[in-house]
Amino acid sequence: MQATGTREERALFHNAYALMAATVMSSVLGMGFWAVAARLYDTETVGRASAAISAMLLLCNAAQLNLSVGMMRFLPVSRGTERRVILVSYTVATCAGLVAATGFLLIAPLVSGEVSFLRDSGVSLLFLVGVVTWVVFSLQDSALTGIRATLWVPVENVVFGLLKLALLAALATTLASSGILTAWVVSMLVMLVPVNWLIFARLLRRSAAPAPEARAPGLGEMARFIGGDYVGTLLSHLSSTALPLLVIAMAGPEESAVFFVAWTISAALDFIATGTASSFLVEGASREDRVHTYRRAAARRASLLLLPAVVGTSLLAGPVLSVFGQEYRDATWALVVLCAAAVPRMFLLLRISFLRIQRRIRAVVGLQALGCVSMLGLSALGLSSGGGSLSVAVSWLVTEVLVLGASELAIRRGPRPTHAAAPGPAPHPAAPENAMAARSRTRG
Repeated sequence: MQATGTREERALFHNAYALMAATVMSSVLGMGFWAVAARLYDTETVGRASAAISAMLLLCNAAQLNLSVGMMRFLPVSRGTERRVILVSYTVATCAGLVAATGFLLIAPLVSGEVSFLRDSGVSLLFLVGVVTWVVFSLQDSALTGIRATLWVPVENVVFGLLKLALLAALATTLASSGILTAWVVSMLVMLVPVNWLIFARLLRRSAAPAPEARAPGLGEMARFIGGDYVGTLLSHLSSTALPLLVIAMAGPEESAVFFVAWTISAALDFIATGTASSFLVEGASREDRVHTYRRAAARRASLLLLPAVVGTSLLAGPVLSVFGQEYRDATWALVVLCAAAVPRMFLLLRISFLRIQRRIRAVVGLQALGCVSMLGLSALGLSSGGGSLSVAVSWLVTEVLVLGASELAIRRGPRPTHAAAPGPAPHPAAPENAMAARSRTRG
């Protein structure tokens, strides 16, 4: 048993590292894409393309309906029926993406003249295809993670990033007005074919035969899990995406700019926590009898990576901020506090994954609501008293610690671990979902 556990823990760490690498590579290639775009295209074209792509990302996140988390939770226990789970997820999210993109194209140009370029038939079609494609493009990463083929995720992201860059340069002279958006959408379309061929024709065929005790999740069960978790995710997004808007509304654009730079730098530390939490969700879902062991092992390994990054970023906070301009050094202490908040956040995300493994979605939603209210309420209080960016950073740290403590209480009050459970599908908890709350946040 010990050898098996060690092997499975190694798989957990390898998958986590792959997801971290994918995030880093995507960020680097993404910055390179916009740097090249700024050189090859005029400012107006870059501005319109960035607005369209930001809108596509927003609609994609909404249209996924949190199926990405659902697939990572249920694919490990869907032995022999993974194909159905993936196809149903793709279909539902595609329909949601079509509805969301169509509604946006009809309403947005009427609300703001700045997006009137979307009325062009070619651009609108490209936008519509882009949203639908992006939905599936994002979900296929969750599918690869759920079937433990995570090592393909960074490969896919690197190829996608390089293909985008190549098309961006090739279209600069032939499609000067829409080359950026075209390069993005076409690259995603091209990547759908080999990646899904890999998933359905190769990886799923190599999967082990269904275990006798394996129980595929029913559509109703998945819908209840995903629907509840989706509400919590919206609250989680609200606590982070509304924060820069709150700062600009209460402290003005200059303070908002200073805070946003510090916020963006600290958000880069998230890749360690999110990669580890996602990998833990997959491995823990397949072996609930070892979920406590996996959580402790994941916390130890993530701490070894995160703590040096937090210390290093904190020590270099001033010089890093000065790269953006001398006035941004005013956010030095805010950045230090935001970096410190990454530590409790990492432990919190692991607990959120633990609660999702136990299907205790009421707990997840409750603590996400607590975090949202605490974060926005404390920030508004600090800004109203003239605290500026530092008060918002302190509010974030206090909220992370507060909700971490509440999530630990939720876990302690839940079902105790059963060591006799056999490998295979995760059993239903004996007690109903705990109404005690849990929370997670994903920065946009």
